Amino acid sequence: LRSEMEIGYRRWRSQVSRIKLVAIDIDGTLLDPNGEITPRTKTAMEAVANLDIQIIISTGRRFWTAREKVIPLGLQDLILSCHNGILLKRFNGELLYHCLLDLEIAKSVVDFAKSRGLYPIVFESVADNCRVLVEPFESMKTDYLHDQETIAYLEESQTNTCFFDDLSRQITGQIIEVVCVIPAKETKETSQVFEQCFGSTIKTIVATVPNPNRSFFSIANSQAGKSGPLKFWADQSGIDHRSVLAIGDNYNDLDMLQYAGIGVLMGNADPELQQIGSKLGFELTARNDQDGLAKTLEKHLLS
Repeated sequence: LRSEMEIGYRRWRSQVSRIKLVAIDIDGTLLDPNGEITPRTKTAMEAVANLDIQIIISTGRRFWTAREKVIPLGLQDLILSCHNGILLKRFNGELLYHCLLDLEIAKSVVDFAKSRGLYPIVFESVADNCRVLVEPFESMKTDYLHDQETIAYLEESQTNTCFFDDLSRQITGQIIEVVCVIPAKETKETSQVFEQCFGSTIKTIVATVPNPNRSFFSIANSQAGKSGPLKFWADQSGIDHRSVLAIGDNYNDLDMLQYAGIGVLMGNADPELQQIGSKLGFELTARNDQDGLAKTLEKHLLS
C-alpha cells in the first residue's frame, strides 16, 4: 500500500512538474567510472519512469552496445539516440529517425582522412548491429598504423568488422559516420582542417575519454548531433523544449544541453568544458563516481 501511495504521489508531482522528457548520456553520466550503473542511479531511473516521464538515452555509442549498457535498468520503454544523434530507435530496434552521411561525401572524407595520416573507420547500415568498415592495418601508411588505441577500439567490434582494400572506392550502403581515433590534443586542429575542406556538407563531432591518447573524432551529416533527435521526439510528443532536462559530460553533449530547458553538466566533465558550460548557463552536478545523475533526477523530479 505504501509503495502504491508513493508511486501515486510521484505521478502527481510529475503533473505539476514542467519536466516531461529527460535525455541522458551513457558513458561518464549514466555509468560510473567502472562502466556500471550504481544502485542509487538505478533506483532514481526507475522512479522517473514510474512518473510517466519519457526517457531518451543519448549516446555516441552504436545501438547494440548502447542497449547492452542500459539493459540492467530493466526499462523497456527507453528510446535510444545513438551515434551522436544520427539514429533514434526504440528499445526493440524500431527506427524512428535517421540523419545519414551522403555516400559520395563519405568516400571523399575517407580519402581526405587517409591523406592526413588518419585511419578512418566507417559505420554502415541502420540495422541494430551496424557494420564497421576498415582497411587492413598493414595497408595504411599512416602515423596510426600501430596505434594501440585504435586497435583496442576495433577489437571491441571485431565480430562486425569488415575489411576492404580501398574504402573510398568499395564502400556502399547507408553510411552513418566516419570515425577516427586520435589524441585529444589534436581534435581542435583536426576539426578545423576538415571543416575548411568540406564546409557545410559535414559536421565534426568530438568525444573525449579519460585516456588523453584516445578521443573519438567523427565526421557526420551536417545536421547530426544529439539535439536533432531530441527535438524530433519532443515535437512528436508535443513537448516544449523548456520541459526537457538533459544531462551529459562531454563535448558531444553540448548541443543537447543547449536545446534543453535545463542542461546539466556532470562534475567529471573536462575542466575546459565546465568553463564553457558555465558561460552557457548549465547546472553543474556531482561526478559520476558520486551519483551525479541520481542527484540531478532527485533534485528536479523526485524531491
